[in-house]
Amino acid sequence: MKTLLLLISLSAALAAQTTLTLSGPATARPGQSIDLVLSLAAPGPRPAGLQWTLELPAGATAAAQAGAAAVAAEKTLYCSEQATLCLLVALNQTTMAPGEVGKYTVTVPSTAAKGLYQIPLSGLMAASAQAVVQSIASGPVYEIRVLARSDLNGDGVTNMADLQLILDQVFGRSPCSDDQNGDGRCDLLDVLLVVRGALDQ
Repeated sequence: MKTLLLLISLSAALAAQTTLTLSGPATARPGQSIDLVLSLAAPGPRPAGLQWTLELPAGATAAAQAGAAAVAAEKTLYCSEQATLCLLVALNQTTMAPGEVGKYTVTVPSTAAKGLYQIPLSGLMAASAQAVVQSIASGPVYEIRVLARSDLNGDGVTNMADLQLILDQVFGRSPCSDDQNGDGRCDLLDVLLVVRGALDQ
């Protein structure tokens, strides 16, 4: 019985834990920029300051800005040059309400291989206005699936549908948004790269 009560108490404590969670799109293509949101869930005491580290995949870059909940609390976001280590603080004692505390624009490297990539949060710290450490944890690790560059419609495979999309761009029926070789135009070379992507999978 004591074990059951302990497990119930532990479950309740974990459910009430203040957390930071990163979320965003499920897929991206090499070279694409994606917008991510950093959310605070604070069922317990609200923090007046936060610190975290965003662990980016090799070659990825990020830019950060304060989210709505941080702005409402008049907090300023300070980040390292690569926007990986960040602090939210201000010359006030206002605490932050649950919600969006940060926003990231992450650029996937143009050389990224097809596959699943994780962007975990680490080094989390929360504190009250009196500089007392508060308990905080990371939510589920954010994962993004990087698609093949030749997968133009994002369905996970390169096939005739993608070939038709690049042909439409070559012939001007749609804007040239899938320049495969980065030379600034859609032409035969891009068509052949999509064909190669279909044959290589």
